[in-house]
Amino acid sequence: MDNSLLAVRDINHKYIVVEGNVYKTQAGAVFTVEAEKDGDLFAGTIRPEDIRIAGETEDHNVLTGTVGVRTFLGKSYQYEVLTEEGKFLVSRPAEEVYEEGSTIRLYLPESKLILVNK
Repeated sequence: MDNSLLAVRDINHKYIVVEGNVYKTQAGAVFTVEAEKDGDLFAGTIRPEDIRIAGETEDHNVLTGTVGVRTFLGKSYQYEVLTEEGKFLVSRPAEEVYEEGSTIRLYLPESKLILVNK
């Protein structure tokens, strides 16, 4: 089966293999979603405000990336985070500051990661 996982504004369009509701990217990241989809090709979407910073022990639905551009939006920051899977926009509260060039781990909650037919 040929499926794809794209995050909101993901630029690389990596393909994944499906096993039930578990998806694996070509780069090796493993994701679980709440609902399985019928079909052969999907895009995965997630809102920037739903992406969280992963804890040290989390290894499922996690991507490691480098903070690129950081934009202050008043009550929050918006970050462009470059991962092996592409570029992700991530929104975090203003008190949660990450420096440009730093490495962070992103957690994509399975309840917020939505598959749509492509």
